[in-house]
Formats: sequence, structure tokens, C-alpha cells
Amino acid sequence: MSARWNRLIRRVCLMLLPGLLLVLVLPVRAATLSVNATTGTVDGICDATCLLEDALFEANSSVGVLDTITFDGLGAGPHTITLAAGEIITDAVIIDGATAAVGGTCAVGAYVPQISITVANGDPVFTVQAGGSGSTLRGLHISNASTAIALEGSDNNVIECNYLGTNLAGDSTGAVVNTLTLNNASSNTVQDNTIGMTGTGLILSGTSATNTVRRNRLGASYNGTTDISTGTGIVISSTGGNIIGAAGAGNTISGHDQAGIQLLNGTTGNTIAANFIGTTGDGLAALPNVVGVLLRDGATGNTVGGGNLISGNDVGVLLQDAGTTTNTVRNNRIGTDSTGGAALPNTLSGVEIDAAPGNTIGGAGGRNLISGNTGAAVLVGGSGATGNSISHNAIGTEDTEATALANGSGITLNSGSNTVSNNRISGNSGTALALNSDGNTVQANIIGLNSASADLGNTAGIVINGSNNLVNSTNRIAYSGGSGITVQSGTGNTLRANLIFDNTGSAITLAGGANNDQPAPQLFHATAALNNTPGNPNINVDLPGFAAATYTLDVYSSSTNTPDCEAETYLGAATVDASVSVTNVNITAITPTGGGYISVTATDASGNTSILAACVQEQTAPAFTFSPLTLPNALVGALYNQTVTVTAPAATPPLTLALISGATPAGITFTPATGLLSGTPPGVATSSFRLRATDANRYYADQDYALDVVTLPDIVLNPDNPPDPVDLPAATVGTAYTTT
Repeated sequence: MSARWNRLIRRVCLMLLPGLLLVLVLPVRAATLSVNATTGTVDGICDATCLLEDALFEANSSVGVLDTITFDGLGAGPHTITLAAGEIITDAVIIDGATAAVGGTCAVGAYVPQISITVANGDPVFTVQAGGSGSTLRGLHISNASTAIALEGSDNNVIECNYLGTNLAGDSTGAVVNTLTLNNASSNTVQDNTIGMTGTGLILSGTSATNTVRRNRLGASYNGTTDISTGTGIVISSTGGNIIGAAGAGNTISGHDQAGIQLLNGTTGNTIAANFIGTTGDGLAALPNVVGVLLRDGATGNTVGGGNLISGNDVGVLLQDAGTTTNTVRNNRIGTDSTGGAALPNTLSGVEIDAAPGNTIGGAGGRNLISGNTGAAVLVGGSGATGNSISHNAIGTEDTEATALANGSGITLNSGSNTVSNNRISGNSGTALALNSDGNTVQANIIGLNSASADLGNTAGIVINGSNNLVNSTNRIAYSGGSGITVQSGTGNTLRANLIFDNTGSAITLAGGANNDQPAPQLFHATAALNNTPGNPNINVDLPGFAAATYTLDVYSSSTNTPDCEAETYLGAATVDASVSVTNVNITAITPTGGGYISVTATDASGNTSILAACVQEQTAPAFTFSPLTLPNALVGALYNQTVTVTAPAATPPLTLALISGATPAGITFTPATGLLSGTPPGVATSSFRLRATDANRYYADQDYALDVVTLPDIVLNPDNPPDPVDLPAATVGTAYTTT
């Protein structure tokens, strides 16, 4: 007995014996139901005339059996089937339109469906309910309906190789509003479809989770070259964990009047990877969406990354609203073509964060290439857009980071308390990094250099209009059209330990009033090697205009002497106290390396950093020679005169002497101008003191001296024991006499 007759007998028995216990149970085997007519009377039986409605009636009746509906009985197509009302699938079934397709291969762009299905009353053409879980809908063309396919609480279905919401050729819109909807539907696969729409191409809502969407064309024609959409590509407002694209299985999501992909209403844990968003199917031309990927209304913990090409849109990626947080945008090309070597710009911005906190753009191992965009590569603004991290990206270069692929500007932070770190920001037409806000942190970026550390400058380096920003930890800033760092307004901006060189303007520029006009130190010398140690400081400065407070001095060296000085190498920091002295301040904790030029910045306790001080060349301290090295004793009551001289052939004259510690004996004074120790001491004394010789550049050496005042010993003769007489040679009158 055939499966069809089994179904028929069971149906008749149920109609004839309502309310009775039917003992006869006939086994129902899976059947292949071949549709052979497109018009006729629906009777629920696939016999000589089998309509699609008949086949679906039989399939729904065989509960627990996976039937297959084919269309090879219709002959050569195309064939149009107009349903009076939408069909509801309550038992798993395979509807295989590919049996009549031209091309034979179920792969996007490789076949043309020949079974075209519409519905007369505007219902969804197919609604798959929970009982229909495990169904497959393949190789169909569905148009002119409110919805092509709706999965309602239905899991583990496959929707593949269909033209949904397009014309039969797959190259224009086919008047479907919301093409494919998944509500409370999980673990479904949507693959190899061409999807057009006037509303939304694919909606995942409710508890829909762990669905896979791959190798589809949404909003683009079957060959990926033509816009066939008005509306939004994919909307995910469900529980989450859905996968949109994968390596080697990405979707083309382009041509939408709104967003290509939209994540909202708290959806979490979704992954968007390896898709072409805003481009043609080959990624070489624009087929724009208004926004490539939009995350808003509390979308959290989602990943936009893993080989997406997001280009050709107005905005590439937009993260919006206060609840949209902990999302990651990583490993994408944004604003380039698929080769990474040419621009395919997003016309407004590459990535935009609008009032959304705590998101990551890039990250370690997550380098985005954000280049070629008409506006900013990354734009952060809106109240509450704090705690975002923009790191490890290439911004303004092509993929190898060797040559420019300019954005209109690099990164603009109009909201504060964000972090920019470990990026290469080079080759941009405008400012590399604009801090128009407070409390941002900028660390370890390469700005204006290519991958070979050669010139790939931006029009401007870092420009600050804000307060309490921290720019430190060896940012390398070079080849800017203006200054390396410009503080146009604001206070408390800390600019420390950065390497700033080969910019057209100064390394650091402070506009009037910026950083409270913190003055720079005045350098006198920088010693690369020491002589006469201990004693010579390595660096000597004055602190003109400094308030009585503690300051941090950062010391830099460069290979060339430019009018404004540069900061090629960071040597270290020292703390000085201007309440103790503002002149002749010695920095002994930092040793220059030799042969270059030294400059210094000062940062006060509020974080205001100065410009670089006028630099001095590193030198070896000159050798000083004191003479004598020891002083003869002085006699009580006798005039004492002794001159101390100093020679230093390599020193810069004039040399000066000073008594800097200790004291000379009473009655003896020291005259610094001549080095003379002179006077008549009144009594016995012992003293020690230190003299210092200093040249015009404040190099100096010290010499310690001891000076004792003594008396001549008395000569006493003993009359009881006189000395033996001594006979001297006789003298001659009128002749000079000498003897020893």
C-alpha cells in the first residue's frame, strides 16, 4: 500500500469515526510528492492532479515523517503558483524547487529558480511553525507578499538557494516587505539566497539564537552588481548568538536605504564576519547602504569582525545610544576595496560612536584597516560616549601600511575619557588625532610614519581643544604639516615621554592661555661624560617664571639642532622643587648619551606641560686643574699671601671661583676675583674649606683645602751645658764672605 493511500485511509477514518478510538494504525512512510499542476481545485490529495496546496496538506498530515515536495512534474518552466492564502507548515517537509531550476547547482548566482510563488491575500507565503522544525525550503522564487517565509518558534530549518523578494531573474525588487522573518526560532540556516525587499530582508526576533546566515546576497542582485532593495538588510533584535557570515562564507549586504545590518533591543553575542557590506559582490565597487552596520538600543557584547569589508556606505559602522556597550569592531577593512590597496570610501565616516560607552575598535590582534574614507576614520561623540578603546588599527594607509590611503581625518574624539593606543595613524588628509574633549588617554601610537618608519605624514599631528588629556608613553609623532602636538585650548593636558620629530612646525605648540602658559625651563648645559667627579651635574637649568611648587622635567635628545628643538629620544624624568631654587638647578639622575642635542619640558602638579626648552648640545664636561693642591701653613702674627689658580682649556670663559663651604682661619680672607688668600692670623687655628671653579655654562669642579695657622718654635740654650764652639773660617777685610 502506498504512503499516499495510507494517509488517505487514515484521514477518512478520522472523518468517519469522530470521538471513537481507532485501533487500526497504519505505518506512514516518507513520500515524494510531485507537484504537476499550477491551477485547479484543491482537494488535499496528490493524485493525477497535484497542486502545491495538495502536497502541503498531505505533508502536514504525515506527522513525524519528512516528506519531499518536488516540481519536476511541471515540465520546463518558469511556472507561477498563486496561492489563495499563505501556507502553514506544521510538520517537517522538504520543498525542493531546485528540481526544476535552471543551472542545477544550488549556489548563489549559479542557478535560476523556475518555481515562482505568490499569495493573493497578502499573508506570508510560508509560515513554518514549531511542528515544522527541520524543514528545508530550497530553490524557490517568492514575490508579491508581505513576507516570503516566516519561521515561528521553529528550529533547525534550512532556507537555501531561493530568490526571495526579487523578480524571477534576481536582478530587481519583487515587492516583498519583510522577506524572511525568524521569531523565537533558533539553530536555523539561511544560505545561498538572493534577497530583495522593500522593508527588511531578514528579521531575527524574540528568542531567536544560534542561527547561521551565510553566502547570501541581501539587497544586491543575484550577481552582486545591482541594488534591488529599499529598506534594511538584516535586523537582529533577538536573544543573540547568531552568526552572520564566516570565513569563506560571507554575505553581500548592500544597496539598502537604511542599514545593511542592524543590531538592537539588547541583542548580545552575535558575530558578523567575512561579509561585503556596502559593496558589490567582488568588493571592488560601491553598492551603498546608508549605514553598513548599526548597533543601537542596548546591543551589547557583539562582534563585528573577522574579515568584513565595510565600504561604500555613508557610515561604515555606527554604535549608538547609552546602552550599546562592550561591542567589538575588529579585523575589518573599512573604507577600502577588497584588496586593501584602493579607496572605496564611506562618505561620512568609517566608524562612528554616538553616545555609546565601553566599546572596542580594534584591540590586540584585532587590527582594522580604516582608510580611504571621505570623512573621519573614527568619530566619537555624544553625551556618555566614554570608556571606548581605539587601538591597534591602521588608519590612513593601505594594507601593508607602506603608502597613504588617506581618510579625510584620522580619529576625532568629541567625547571624553576614551583611550587611543597602539594605532598607526598616517597619511591622512586632515588631523591625525583631534581631542575636542576632556580626560582622554593617548599612548604608544605611531603618527606620521609608515611601516618602514619613513615619512607618511598627516596634515596635522595631535590637536587638543580640551582639558586633562594624557598624551604619553612614547607616541611617535613625525612629519606633520604643522606642529607635532598643538594645544589650542584647555588646561591640564599632560604631554610626556613622546617622541616628536621632523614635523613642519614645533614639536609642541601652546596657543595663548593653553596649559596655563606653563613656561619651559632654560637649559645651560647637558653633560654626556663626567670629569672631576663627584661634582658635575648632568643637566643644568633655570626655572624662569615658575611658581614655588614641584615640577616634573622630562628630558629628550635629538640628532639635529632645530630652532624649536625636537624630541627624538626620551631620556627620562626628574622632579625639581622650585620653592627651593629657580636658578642653577642641577639634574643629576639623567645622563645624556653623547653627541646630540638636549631639550626639556616641565609639567606642573596639575598636569600642564610646557613646550620644549631651547636645546643645548651634549658635551663632555671640561677638566679643571687647581694649583696648588695643598696650602702652606700660615704663621701667627705674620702676613699670609697665597693665590689659588684654576686652568680649564675646554671650558667656556670666564671662570669664576667661590668659597662654597667651610671657612678660612680668622684674619685670613679669600678674594674670589683673584683667588688670593691673604691676611694676618692672630692665633693658632685649623680650618678646612671648599673652593668651586665654574665656567660660563655652569660646568664646575670643586677642590677641598686645609689651612693651619702655627707659631715658630722657641730656641732655648742651657747654660749648664752649652754647645761646643764651632770654628768658622777666617774672613778677609774688604772681601765678600760666605760659608756653609
